[in-house]
Amino acid sequence: MRSALLLITLMLFSLLTVAQPIYKTVDEEGRVSYSDKPPRGVQEDASDELPPVNNVPGQPVSPQRRATAEEEAPDPVDYSIEIVSPQPDSSVPPGQRDLPISVWLQPALQPGHALVYYLDGDPVAETRSTQHIVREIYRGTHTVRVEILDPQGQSLAATAPVTIHVHRPSVIPRGGS
Repeated sequence: MRSALLLITLMLFSLLTVAQPIYKTVDEEGRVSYSDKPPRGVQEDASDELPPVNNVPGQPVSPQRRATAEEEAPDPVDYSIEIVSPQPDSSVPPGQRDLPISVWLQPALQPGHALVYYLDGDPVAETRSTQHIVREIYRGTHTVRVEILDPQGQSLAATAPVTIHVHRPSVIPRGGS
């Protein structure tokens, strides 16, 4: 929208500059220069007339009916979404470095809608895929949830948070220090 407004503004300014008179001057060495100010000793009305601009006639445009606000707004979608993997209170073993997340979604994601995956309340991915892998998850207890957003960023549906526990080997030696 901004680029269209900028283009129209530039076109209007270019029309103003076309309406200005242009003066052609040839010096003693044959160099030609053009200016919007008349050269010394030349009267204001002695400007050179430029040939008309070669314009292509426009094509007739058939009027199109504009859709009303009710017609433009898509019907609200009643999504059902839940996390199918990982299971609530499940553990991630020490050898597993990544956390795969899968969601069940009904109906299918509509155009413009996105799934946002959260780990501990922070977004980790925005995608249209019902599966995502969180890489290199740290040890400890984490919560995972997924939310569906419309193009304006409004939440349409969200999963219940799922708590998981990530186990990693300790770097502290056994027996104290």
